[in-house]
Amino acid sequence: MVANVRDFGAAGDGVTDDSGAVRRALVEANAARGTLFFPAGTYAYGLGGPFEPAEGVTVAGEPGRSILRFQPPSTGEFASFSRPLASRVTFDGLVLERAADFPCVFLAVPAITQLTLSRMSFVGNQDRFTGSYCHGVQLGVENGGTTSGLRWTDSVATTMTYALFQTNDSTAVTEDVEVSRCRFAGNADTDLEFNSPKGATRRVLVEDCEFRDHGPQGFAVGLATCTDVTIRHNTMAQLSLEAIHVEDYSENVIITGNRIMAAGLAGYSHVQLIGGARRITVTGNAFDASANTNAISVVYALAGGSEPTPGGRPVAPPSGVEVTDNDFVLAEKVSAVTFEGVTGGAIRDNRLSGPRVTAGEPSTAIATTDSTGIAVGGNTADGEAF
Repeated sequence: MVANVRDFGAAGDGVTDDSGAVRRALVEANAARGTLFFPAGTYAYGLGGPFEPAEGVTVAGEPGRSILRFQPPSTGEFASFSRPLASRVTFDGLVLERAADFPCVFLAVPAITQLTLSRMSFVGNQDRFTGSYCHGVQLGVENGGTTSGLRWTDSVATTMTYALFQTNDSTAVTEDVEVSRCRFAGNADTDLEFNSPKGATRRVLVEDCEFRDHGPQGFAVGLATCTDVTIRHNTMAQLSLEAIHVEDYSENVIITGNRIMAAGLAGYSHVQLIGGARRITVTGNAFDASANTNAISVVYALAGGSEPTPGGRPVAPPSGVEVTDNDFVLAEKVSAVTFEGVTGGAIRDNRLSGPRVTAGEPSTAIATTDSTGIAVGGNTADGEAF
């Protein structure tokens, strides 16, 4: 069963408040566990009641042409477009756009099973509405609960604050997440913040995505207290801080086949590992730091301070870190790999090139300060072993 919002009185002209018509159509779609459909158009939607698709419902539109402009009646007060969500809900082919300056979360995700986001666009207009935040997907909104089975594909998130995040205080568990073939551009803070210092995040895959043009803070992908994560075959560029940040005893993380360029432009690194991160593999990536004028290390593993982690655990250097078979293009002030206090791991078979190498200093581009049990060998500079 398909409930077309136009059949329930929606104008889709961007001016008329279509909230009532949308809600009437949603009641029908929920009753039939069917599809709520938005034909091409621009639909103004406020807070005529919570937008709550029932279990198994699909909310669909024509990709790039079905626009929901979200603006609650009281500008300035927090609002969430859909809260709570039910299990096995699909959003497909819609543009969700914040239409005013108010704090906003588009999709607040409680303890559910299977949420699918496909061919979606999240537009926060953070560049226009600078007085408040706008997040795309908030995980862990139900303390102590478990959310599983998020699939986010073929979508775009632009001018958001966080595209995806979980708060420091959440005690929820998130597991089985896949983000693929998505584009994250021009967001103010971290694109994908898998942040669970007081909860847990398990089994995450981020692949074939593009991350670029960040604001002055945040990362492309951030991990805190995450287990069994693979970040592969992504492109990351023009980032003020790290492309990938791993902390707070995250473990079993594989970073492979990514192309990372012009990251850490304001400092730190391309990939930073801190706070007791364990069993981290960085292999088969192409790092291009030729645009960096600051002195950074492309892959930097260190304790990361002296205060307890956000999860309340003691700070410790990483352990079991392997950096192998990567290509590094280094600017004159840039090092390839720095380990500080790391226990166990390897820096092997990496290929270095660029001004740092041609200046005759390749041996200083890899450092293992106060580290133990690190196998170093097979690395080359312009094809020559060093």
